[in-house]
Amino acid sequence: LDTASGGADTTLDILGFADLTIVVATPEPTAVMDAYAIIKLILLRGIEKGKYVIINKTSGNDEARTAFENISAAVTHFLKNDVEYLGFINESGEIKKSAYEQKLFTDENKSNAEFRQLHEIVSKIISETKALAKR
Repeated sequence: LDTASGGADTTLDILGFADLTIVVATPEPTAVMDAYAIIKLILLRGIEKGKYVIINKTSGNDEARTAFENISAAVTHFLKNDVEYLGFINESGEIKKSAYEQKLFTDENKSNAEFRQLHEIVSKIISETKALAKR
């Protein structure tokens, strides 16, 4: 379920019912700070069903890792908690084109890097969901 960005009570209420909480952020410093803020609100609400991060619209692995490490360091230092990295998805003209054309990106782009990145993230989400179901 994709919620509205930000920490509105309604959004946090919905997240409280989720099996997994996944924060999607871009690598810009303001987005990294926003990701930290929503994670803080999630923790203040007592939502402990997994805190995961995906970095979207990156120029590559290095930029994504740096953004995640900044989020993770802030969460560890200030909130005494941790988050898990699910992966990244590159900035892509094909993804943007699919959105404008209202077509599923995955239907026509099974051989490009962004499809593989998305597939890897989905595989991790499925694994995490199965692990949580066993607890």
